[in-house]
Amino acid sequence: MSTTPTGNRHKVTVEFELSDLAMVADAFMIARNTAMMCGNAKAQERLEQLRRMIDEMVPKEARIFNRYCWSEIGMALRTAKQWRVCIVKSNWRRRWETTGYLGVEVDGRGWHSKEIGYSMQSAAFTAVGAVLDGLAALDAERLPDATLEEKDWGEGRGRPTVQNGATPDEDGPESVGAAYEAEEEEEPTP
Repeated sequence: MSTTPTGNRHKVTVEFELSDLAMVADAFMIARNTAMMCGNAKAQERLEQLRRMIDEMVPKEARIFNRYCWSEIGMALRTAKQWRVCIVKSNWRRRWETTGYLGVEVDGRGWHSKEIGYSMQSAAFTAVGAVLDGLAALDAERLPDATLEEKDWGEGRGRPTVQNGATPDEDGPESVGAAYEAEEEEEPTP
């Protein structure tokens, strides 16, 4: 992200990574809701205009994933060594079915789509791969597309979370979905 002054002293140009736009639109939605709860109708209207303007710039391929997942995928691709687009077959689906979640795996970390029902022949599969080609680091190797079983996906890190499709990063903070799952698993104290 960077800012650049324009010729007009009342305006500034702000630059974001393409993969961050969905998350920025969500931030404006939260700000809009805050203005609404505080009774500031004019700020609410302006924040909604800004949110819509940014939301229109979000690639349609990003909408297949949870907004925060898409941003995490973009951040991971900037420094990726290897990545691929894949179909992740759910454990609960019939073995002979060829559809599954649309997945992205970057350096062994995986995210999958919100919905199930994608195949390697689907237009969305090809489109996501094309968009991610543009986001990936220039020296990142794109691995061959694959169909994976959910239990084997993400380099043995176990089943990806269903909340947002991300698995916890061993070296960094947990993803939103992993943190959500950890809260659910805590046993209540008597």
